Amino acid sequence: MRTEQREEMKNIAQLLRRAHCAFGELSERYGIAVQAGTQCCSTCALTVFRNNRNKRGCYWTMNDEIQLDESGKFSIGFVGHTKVHARELCSLLQFALHRHGLKTKRDGLSNSVDIIGMR
Repeated sequence: MRTEQREEMKNIAQLLRRAHCAFGELSERYGIAVQAGTQCCSTCALTVFRNNRNKRGCYWTMNDEIQLDESGKFSIGFVGHTKVHARELCSLLQFALHRHGLKTKRDGLSNSVDIIGMR
């Protein structure tokens, strides 16, 4: 394995660790349901939140992890019971990701936040 490939793999692992820490914060501090990399796609991940009492949650999927490995893009989806809940959840998600040293971007149209690197 080339040195640059090893370095890239270390960066991906560090990014995922930081995202897991942010998810832990959302769960512990705010009681938000989180689902990290355990479902195959967003349709499967959303099923978890339909059964959740507070109907708020954040997730990323195995497909998102594969996309990160292939393109460097990593999206975290979020689900809110109403548009107000979704906006609040997006703010909390971005705040938690920033606190854990991650840069984010959101276009405002989708229910996802893109991690664009580490700070």
